[in-house]
Amino acid sequence: ATVKLKQNKPEEAINLLSKIKFTPSSPKEQDIAYNIQLLFGDCYTKINNQKDVALQHYLEAKKWAEKLKDFSMLGDIYHKIGLCSYEMGKADDARKAFNSAIECETRIYGKDHISQSLEYNGIGNVYFFMHNLNLALENYKRALAIANKTNHYGTDNAMFALNVAIVYATKGDFDNAKPYFYLSLDINKHKYGEKSMAITQVYLNLGVFFYQIGKPDKAFDFNSHAEAILKNDPSQRKSLEIVYLNK
Repeated sequence: ATVKLKQNKPEEAINLLSKIKFTPSSPKEQDIAYNIQLLFGDCYTKINNQKDVALQHYLEAKKWAEKLKDFSMLGDIYHKIGLCSYEMGKADDARKAFNSAIECETRIYGKDHISQSLEYNGIGNVYFFMHNLNLALENYKRALAIANKTNHYGTDNAMFALNVAIVYATKGDFDNAKPYFYLSLDINKHKYGEKSMAITQVYLNLGVFFYQIGKPDKAFDFNSHAEAILKNDPSQRKSLEIVYLNK
């Protein structure tokens, strides 16, 4: 089932998982039950209009993690519950789940461990969705600060920097937005090169940014850079969330 999911065949993975029938009793069996429910949830998130089913499986996985009193499992599952709830528009449920993930991760690793950066980013997304830009900014900046302590060019740093830039730009604070846009661009270039989809997203956001501050020539330049990349892989166009909508 795990292999099928990695092959982007969630329906086939679900078929396989549905054949597993047992009543967990020992800790080892409860661990298996947790992972089965987790995998069910991951499968249903890949299928259109099935987020509610995914959420129910994640909640079942949480019950097994609670029985095992495993805070690592709980941190992971609360994160997935947060993401799923957010995508369903359940902002307050998502915020609570991300905060619960932070509590679990703090018990294991201490305060402001790198594992918590994605949780703060998730909380930032929730507040951005709720149009609370000040709290969105606070949480995005905390995510970036935590990630920077471990590695300036970490996997998610570019996303965190872009989110900070987006909030500043949305607030109309273009002076503070600009360096974060360029920071995101720099990190993406360092990690992925000049022609990645991540770079494209930053270029498109910079295009909007410079248009808003009255510099259409620079906006055109950044949009042209993005279009040049997309010409080589037009199938990626639909996957881009542009104009201040980074998740």
